[in-house]
Amino acid sequence: MPKISALPASAGAAGTDIFPTVKAGVTQKTTIDQVIAFLAASGINFTVSVTWAATKISVNPDGSLAWANGASSLVSDGSISINGAQLLLNADGSASFSGGVNITLAGNITGAGCSLNADGSATFANTIVQIGTAGELGFFSQAPAAQQTVQVLTNNATSSGTQDQIDDFSDLIVYANDAQAIHNDIYQLAEKVKAIYAALSQYGLITV
Repeated sequence: MPKISALPASAGAAGTDIFPTVKAGVTQKTTIDQVIAFLAASGINFTVSVTWAATKISVNPDGSLAWANGASSLVSDGSISINGAQLLLNADGSASFSGGVNITLAGNITGAGCSLNADGSATFANTIVQIGTAGELGFFSQAPAAQQTVQVLTNNATSSGTQDQIDDFSDLIVYANDAQAIHNDIYQLAEKVKAIYAALSQYGLITV
């Protein structure tokens, strides 16, 4: 029998290729397919999965990974599980935590004292702020309301008086005695109303 090293090289390995093996001191023949079947029975499977160290880690042909201790896994659809699903990142973009906080692709975020919902609403345990499904807003336990519409104030009074100051007037009998003070007050009140409107509209709380 010639030495193996003296045999001609194979042009290309195939599952039916034969090579010698020794069993119980007897030289036999086997095929590559038989070797693959043997490896699969031993936990190394090239058609199903590849495992190491008594299946502590498995790599599967569908792209999934798994660890025997359950600490983490990567599923073929892209999901990732860490520490026994205490943190799960899903292929659809959602995430969940076994500790009581959930985040999903639909938009729900829940936790202690706070819930942001997929329908666009939001609630807080202390009800200081509430958001409705259509973007309504409420404060201090007040039910969420839609954006309010008001008319823009046009101040036609001639500019007068001191900014941020309401002048006093005491003569309630003769208008002329306090006419200027009254005019000043009207103008300054109108300007303050306009400033408040401008500030609220900047936050989107009111609109025209």
